[in-house]
Amino acid sequence: MIEFVLIIAFYAGPVAKSDAVSIASVPGFSTHAECLAAGKETSSFATLMKKVNYVCVKRTIQ
Repeated sequence: MIEFVLIIAFYAGPVAKSDAVSIASVPGFSTHAECLAAGKETSSFATLMKKVNYVCVKRTIQ
């Protein structure tokens, strides 16, 4: 079985005292396109954070 995992990196916003990064992963996407669409939704967090990056990776489950 193949699934795609969304990995998101949130970089602290301007109100943070120092540079901080938080990383989250969201497994369970059946297609790369679904994963990318969910990643694009994270852009709404950009107003609260300095930067938001995401990547979708393929994972094979045996």
